[in-house]
Amino acid sequence: MWMLQNTLVPLGVFAMVVLILWFSHVTRRRAQEQRAEIIRRMIDKFSTGEAFAEAIQGPAGSKLASALALESEKPSKKWKGLFVPASILTFMGVGFSVLALVRDNDFLIPAVIIGAVGVALAVSTYVMWRTEEHDNNGSGDAKTNGF
Repeated sequence: MWMLQNTLVPLGVFAMVVLILWFSHVTRRRAQEQRAEIIRRMIDKFSTGEAFAEAIQGPAGSKLASALALESEKPSKKWKGLFVPASILTFMGVGFSVLALVRDNDFLIPAVIIGAVGVALAVSTYVMWRTEEHDNNGSGDAKTNGF
């Protein structure tokens, strides 16, 4: 039974990474296909360049430009994207620490590694949040804003 666990756990982790990458690829590809379909419809709708230019300059032009944006949608605030992984990894580290205390000291190594990564992400999230807050407050002195 021990040999089966030693084989299945690494294979499971590898399979999970492959699935995550595949889902990411499929999602990105669907978004590209949707943009291509929008462009095809625009080409079919507008026969001349002048009609297309008039449509782009109108109020619907900004909506069209955002629909055709080539960049993937990212959180408006960079620190928001780090908060959830920081929380998850920190609590996983706490969970492994509890397992190390209750069960076996072998859980101490993953507890330290995962907990340290979670805390590092939490600290970087806090620093990014404070930096953004400082930037939004204007060009005041950093000491007066508490940072």
